[in-house]
Amino acid sequence: MKQCTVCNEIKSLEDFHRNKLASDGVHSSCKICRNRARKLSNKAKEYTENYKEKQKENDLKRRFNINSQQYEAMLIAQDFSCGICRTHQKDLDKSLAVDHCHKTGAIRGLLCSRCNLSLGGFQDSIEVLEKAILYLKE
Repeated sequence: MKQCTVCNEIKSLEDFHRNKLASDGVHSSCKICRNRARKLSNKAKEYTENYKEKQKENDLKRRFNINSQQYEAMLIAQDFSCGICRTHQKDLDKSLAVDHCHKTGAIRGLLCSRCNLSLGGFQDSIEVLEKAILYLKE
């Protein structure tokens, strides 16, 4: 007999999953409690994944007035690569960012974080970018 550490009921050893590492050869929580915890864990994972998808969808709509299908179409049109450096999505840590004109709000395409931040740092100025190119050539 053993007491479950979750429900505190005293049960037969047959009511516990085997655990070779435990001193008594069984888990500290009973099968019912372990199964309940596993189901809750799976539901939490599913909820988190759904929440992230909904959050991404809401963010696209709020910030750029597009939906995930439009984002996906842009990804396909760009061959899943950054519009500037052509780095493929699979080689990046983050999703490609939606690049847009800050004056008009018009979407230009999808960029990796590095290219997107660089354009932002140059304030979308062609003149400043041309000066940067000349500087690099010198």
